[in-house]
Amino acid sequence: HIPVHLGAMSECVKCLMQDAPDMRPGDVFVTNDPFRGGSHLPDVTVVTPVFDASEEPRLMFFTASRAHHAEIGGVTPGSMPPFSRNLAEEGVLIRNFRLVQRQTSSEAALRDLLSSGPYPSRSVGENLADINAQVAANQSGVQQLLQLVDRYGLVVVHGYMQHIQRAAEAKMRAALLKIPAGEHAFSD
Repeated sequence: HIPVHLGAMSECVKCLMQDAPDMRPGDVFVTNDPFRGGSHLPDVTVVTPVFDASEEPRLMFFTASRAHHAEIGGVTPGSMPPFSRNLAEEGVLIRNFRLVQRQTSSEAALRDLLSSGPYPSRSVGENLADINAQVAANQSGVQQLLQLVDRYGLVVVHGYMQHIQRAAEAKMRAALLKIPAGEHAFSD
């Protein structure tokens, strides 16, 4: 992934938590909303909450994947018109759409959404195939996280995740400290 995708992923998840506080095991969400953590409409994010298997399931993690879709509607093929005057001209807006609710798919409703609006997607079948691939990638992540928790326990897995984040922060801070103070310019 490129940094723009990874950097905004947490904002997508935070907004999803606000928009769908009733999420449950088996749910999957789709969004491309630039006002809710997305970048631009062709970048479609699929988010899957990961719950433990207890009688009262507890949310432990999220898996998320973001993919650039070649076509999401808009005034021009390719969905990246430089002269857009509003968001609708860029394509179909998907705002934290619940694609799967407790393992029941709403793919037909997503198909309708992608086919709607003043400038619908020209490649709905490809959109759905790409989203299904993202759902499968997330599900692989769900299974692997559950295996890690099963083997090592939630406290240890969370601890290692925090360690990785702290180590990445330390490396980034060290790299930034190597940049001399002052004003810098670059041209290509």
